[in-house]
Amino acid sequence: MARGQNEGSVFQRHRKDCRRLTGAKTCTCPWAATVDFGLVGGKRSRPTRYATTKGEATRKLAELQLLKAAGVIPSNATLSQWCDYWLKTLPTSGARKPLKPSTLTYYRMHVEQWIKPTIGRTRLSKVGPEHVRALHDAMSEAGKSPTTIRNAHATLRLALGLALIERRVTVNWAKEVRGPSAADNPHPVLTMEDAGNVFVVASRSARELARAHVAILCGLRQGEALALRWEDVRADALRVEWSAARVKGKRVRQRPKTERSQRVVPLAPAAQASLAAWRRESGGRGYVFHGFDGPESIEDASRDHRAWKALLADARVPIIPVHGARGTCATLLRSRGASERMIADYLGQADVRVLMEHYLHSDDAERRAGALELGSVFAIEE
Repeated sequence: MARGQNEGSVFQRHRKDCRRLTGAKTCTCPWAATVDFGLVGGKRSRPTRYATTKGEATRKLAELQLLKAAGVIPSNATLSQWCDYWLKTLPTSGARKPLKPSTLTYYRMHVEQWIKPTIGRTRLSKVGPEHVRALHDAMSEAGKSPTTIRNAHATLRLALGLALIERRVTVNWAKEVRGPSAADNPHPVLTMEDAGNVFVVASRSARELARAHVAILCGLRQGEALALRWEDVRADALRVEWSAARVKGKRVRQRPKTERSQRVVPLAPAAQASLAAWRRESGGRGYVFHGFDGPESIEDASRDHRAWKALLADARVPIIPVHGARGTCATLLRSRGASERMIADYLGQADVRVLMEHYLHSDDAERRAGALELGSVFAIEE
């Protein structure tokens, strides 16, 4: 199958003992795909990929064309060039679940902000353990937390994983070199007394109190809380099936990453009361914690976080990220005797560690008992 010079070609390379020489209509000779990459180091580069069928060769041609479009030269690609290629292949990588746009944006941020500036000029084939550690050191010196470093490390590991599959590298050093441990960066949490102080101050506003209860008593992620609509709020439970995210500058509502994140969260009595009060005051339409533009607008995550920090400051408790409220919820549940398995189910936590595997799955009754037990600590007076 001939194509233009810049498009490449697919053809069958017949062997000297090809059956067609004896009159056969078909043969088992290999198919090949090739693309002209132009001059590389003064020599013309025409990488060729072999396949057993014409269809497979056509797919390999598409891969080569993608490599060329990304500026990747198979023989001497830099890590920056490879990351560009990897990012372009992600949406069509054949994964079981389609990649969310927000996840792609997340990977691209790590590549552009850290991987490229730090170790991007390194030849892909020359990437070693020292380069992975150099990425860690550069981010640490810039004041980035172990969590942020660990996330960038994970992105590099995925990019090099494809390079290993396609035999561009012999070792995925981002898999062999250990990233910062989660234990190096424990999430700060509020004490039970701190949480009580927050609720007292938040009671000045129906929205603030409901938002604080959803964060601390329900343990919802920020994106989950901002994606809540009033139809997701029942009298005694929250239906958590969506998450708010920013994609290409626009706030959208999308499915969470894992099925475990989709759950029903029982409401403690205090949370039931505060949400009911906020429903009456707000009109009960659209998003529960809607944005500045009205009930059908998703609240900006930065504005929500600023409001959270202002609330903590007014309550004179340690300023922790809004995501830290999940840790507070887990700690408070644990202090009331909840099992680790129940806490994981309550929070919709998919990444359950080895220790957690020794616990039985909590049922609805156990999760509800945990919510009631936690709610009893912060019972409100009518």
